[in-house]
Amino acid sequence: MQQLSRGVMVLSALLLAASSVTAAAPETSDPSARLIPGFDAPGEFPTTVTASNINIRPNSGAELDGFGEDDLSLSFPSAGPIAWTSSRANSGDIALSIGPADPSDSRYFFPAGFVDNYQAMNGNSNPIDPNSADNELTTLAWRVSNQTGALLATTRHNGVDDGYVKFDFTDVGTIRGVSYFNSGFAQGWGFQMANGEFANSGPGSSDLQMGHFGDGDGAHEAVFNVATAYFPYEQGWKGAWVNGAADGESTFAAGSSAVTESEVTWTNGLADVQLTNVDSATDGMLFVAPSNSSSTTRIASAFPNQAGGWTTTIRLEDDDDTTGQTYQNGGDDFQFLYVPYDTPNLIGGYIDGATGTSINSAGDTQFDLTRTATGDYSLSVFEADGVTKKGEDAGMLILSVADTVEGDATIGSRAAMSYEYDNESGDFIVQSRELIDILGSMPFDNFGNEFAGTDSDFYFAWVDFENPLGPVPGDFNANGAVDGGDFLAWQRGESPNGAVPGDLALWQNNYGSGAAPSLDAVPEPATACMMMIATIAAFAGRRA
Repeated sequence: MQQLSRGVMVLSALLLAASSVTAAAPETSDPSARLIPGFDAPGEFPTTVTASNINIRPNSGAELDGFGEDDLSLSFPSAGPIAWTSSRANSGDIALSIGPADPSDSRYFFPAGFVDNYQAMNGNSNPIDPNSADNELTTLAWRVSNQTGALLATTRHNGVDDGYVKFDFTDVGTIRGVSYFNSGFAQGWGFQMANGEFANSGPGSSDLQMGHFGDGDGAHEAVFNVATAYFPYEQGWKGAWVNGAADGESTFAAGSSAVTESEVTWTNGLADVQLTNVDSATDGMLFVAPSNSSSTTRIASAFPNQAGGWTTTIRLEDDDDTTGQTYQNGGDDFQFLYVPYDTPNLIGGYIDGATGTSINSAGDTQFDLTRTATGDYSLSVFEADGVTKKGEDAGMLILSVADTVEGDATIGSRAAMSYEYDNESGDFIVQSRELIDILGSMPFDNFGNEFAGTDSDFYFAWVDFENPLGPVPGDFNANGAVDGGDFLAWQRGESPNGAVPGDLALWQNNYGSGAAPSLDAVPEPATACMMMIATIAAFAGRRA
């Protein structure tokens, strides 16, 4: 009988913990006492995928890598399901946050005027001033972090002249850009997603890195329009921020609990990602991006290999070795996100670059992709009716090169990808480009960079701002509904973190959401809890 009581007491404690744990924000704190009541909290904490379109440009007279280069304007024309903002920006480095405290108030967003690093201080000594024009309120949001999820960025311009000038005040002209998030050396005030503290930087804080594709006479950083997306590990996504190495088993700067360091190994500076029980040929897509914090930006690719995993290659953005044999041979930091083809709400796939046809895909009735020229593709994304096209403000694309260099099937492609929306056709124009020469005879830009379209295979996924891809919280068996089957999956330890109280709370709090629950034996949350108590009591009784 003593064992029975102990079993019931233990389970009661677990259920009490489960009822108080939600997949929500960490408790907030203000260790440096910078905030005042009423202006001391962020907005909604992201527990599902959320994304944003961001327009970034230099203000008039800014020199690229020179005087005034950090004088920028930022705007967030569309985002969802949660708004994004920024508390710091300079050329090539943008400190983004999710969930401003009041997304309907312009003071919670980066203004047209320039301040390098907004903070909850008026001058150096006074607390935040809600009536200030300094946009200190941009800090009242969740500072993006690699500790809690994957962060992906896509260049939203297929070449742009944003108005930068050179040192001699001649126009920089049209440039191509590369963009991704770094894994360290990030600043910017906000509430830390990992521990809830209001601070400048903090655990895993990540900046958006933006660079000039090709050579820029020593200038690497740049700005242009981008699209960004956050995939919380707590939702069940597999991914990691991998530390660079030349050889051997990897180490992670951060990652989901569903991925182990032994699943990534380095050989001569190339990383092999072999996810357990995943076949790269049939099961899903691997989106990769550099994560190095240097202002010398990088490009990345990952192609499915013969062993059922992916081979990842990282290069400098100004590497013009057309043989493809040059890459970061000492290894380099990168991150990856695995997206299975059976992900709920997924619109995307693995595209054959030479033909524009799908090798594997999902949501086929909601997209149409056509190759229009070498390295050029026209993508229509449709509403559920399969006819009405979605516009630019409806969502964003994540893109990842998934091919090899010509003549060597062991090394990843040299291509970099971008897209932009065409208002006339209502399509997204996707481009794949390689740097083929610096100081070329027919340069693309005023630095002499020459690019060529290349038919590289690639992965793409549409991230809808209203209904993004991803499992419903608590949908542990990924059938689109939170029902009794997920409770059974939790009992078997098949939720993202095993059979832990927090995941049970996810199920309890979201029961009945998603698709229509199964009409099979589906216990209500309270009934399920009583069933658990009875089960343990019976088990303990048998042992007494």
